Amino acid sequence: MNPRKLTKALDHHAVRQLNNSWYRAAAIGLPLNCFVTIAPLREQDYALEEASADYFAAVRNWLGVFVRRHITAFTAIWTIENNTDGADPHMHILMHLPAQIIPDLREAMSRQY
Repeated sequence: MNPRKLTKALDHHAVRQLNNSWYRAAAIGLPLNCFVTIAPLREQDYALEEASADYFAAVRNWLGVFVRRHITAFTAIWTIENNTDGADPHMHILMHLPAQIIPDLREAMSRQY
């Protein structure tokens, strides 16, 4: 499921779904232990509509490819947010990554972004 809809806030159903996903990942042996924030336009003054959802999808895809090269499955939950005035679009990703691979991810992300 990959819905793309603009909301002003997460409702209790969305929060419950994120929470349940976190518990499910832990139950199947893939605890979500690595938190990543992508803020590509932080230094600029762009509204969320100007930051393409496709850009954030490409970032998720890049992360998925990186993770699958090191382990077998990309397990993550994410949310795309912005400030109340629509500025500073950014994405938070909570994903499973073995601790020994986290330094490799940091290095790869610094090269990529």
